[in-house]
Amino acid sequence: MNPYKSEYYEYMLHEFGDETGEIGSVAAFFGVSGIDSYKDKLLNAYYEELKFESSKAAKESKRLFLEKRKELGICNSKLEEKIDKKLVKLDEKDRTVDGVLFQDNTAAQHASQELNNINEMMLNYDQLSENELNALLEAIRSNFSSSIVEKYIQRIETKLNQIDKQLREFDGIVYDTREDALRRKKTVEEINTIIISSNDLDSQVLIEMKIQLQDIIELSSKARWLTESINNRLIEIDEKTRTLDGVLCEDVEQLKLAQTEKDYFFEKYSTVCEDVESLELLRMEMENELTTPIKSICISKIDRDIEKMKALAERIEIDELMKDIKSMSFFELHSLFTKMKNGDFSDTICEEYLPKVRGLYDKLKVGYQKKYKNAIAYDEKLKKSFKDKVFEFIGYVIAVGLFIYFLNMIGVGISLLGIIGIITNNREVKRDWNELTDSGKIALIEVNRN
Repeated sequence: MNPYKSEYYEYMLHEFGDETGEIGSVAAFFGVSGIDSYKDKLLNAYYEELKFESSKAAKESKRLFLEKRKELGICNSKLEEKIDKKLVKLDEKDRTVDGVLFQDNTAAQHASQELNNINEMMLNYDQLSENELNALLEAIRSNFSSSIVEKYIQRIETKLNQIDKQLREFDGIVYDTREDALRRKKTVEEINTIIISSNDLDSQVLIEMKIQLQDIIELSSKARWLTESINNRLIEIDEKTRTLDGVLCEDVEQLKLAQTEKDYFFEKYSTVCEDVESLELLRMEMENELTTPIKSICISKIDRDIEKMKALAERIEIDELMKDIKSMSFFELHSLFTKMKNGDFSDTICEEYLPKVRGLYDKLKVGYQKKYKNAIAYDEKLKKSFKDKVFEFIGYVIAVGLFIYFLNMIGVGISLLGIIGIITNNREVKRDWNELTDSGKIALIEVNRN
């Protein structure tokens, strides 16, 4: 056995301890260091395995710790302080009931029993009425004495105060007494029921209800809302008495004048012939003679009748045109098509007939494609200046001369055929131009664009 190896000493400490300090002394004699550190390590490891779940377990752990410390022959005040702190906390925990720290365990156990009884009594606390809460409060005050009782007394008193406040509150305002709140609530509810259920209240009844709300209007939003509803109802009644055929007059006097003007208008209207001109004359007359708001109603009636008559006349006109649409010439169809495109007819007429007119127009237009080209060519020719025409003629003469010079009689024949073709083509082009442009009076470009 080698006395200079620290492993031997650590083994002996682990197995036998060193209560008398002999192992440490031998190690020091042979110059072996680290023995005290190893003792601390063993004690710390032992501390980590101790139990502190309860006061009883903590006390037992402290006893075991002191025995182990004595066995190792070491003093570790820090670990002992930690154990003592744990013991103090666990003791305070044992003496604490519902957040209250008692002087001893006996008082804590008594408070714990009272707490269990109180909790049983307050199982349906949130569902209790005001009378039931008062009875519960009296029972707790009479039967329990520990300091935890005050917490539950305050809780019940707070609930009772809330109930009292709710019963003294109406529309967000807390009154001095429940009777004040109930009286105001009853007034508002009764008036609200009357207003909602009755649409034919007269002005006097509404004014009386408005007076009843005066003492609470400044505090209650519901009372303000009801007062506003009453004011609106009074305005409606007033406006109804000043309204004639949906037109609001400034006052009753104007209403009477408006009725007179209305009677006058219908008397004149009944004598008017059913034609647009007569109605337009009546319109001008009414514009000058009527002065009250009823004028807009009368003028609107005349305007509607004029529109109906114009629509009827337009319908008759288009029906007559559509009867002969298949026999129309291209330019007659072009004129009708252009009118529809330009809005000469109403939208209703256009939506109904324009597709048919467009179809026939496009069909005829296809047959005029060659005529278009010829007419356009001739139209361009007419636009040429005299100088351009001279140069064109000289070009023809030179071309004919060259044909004759180089080809002799064959050139003469070719030149004659060319001249005959040009003359024939010019006649055809001019004829097409005359036909399509009505001797140039209709703009060719307009026809081509449509």
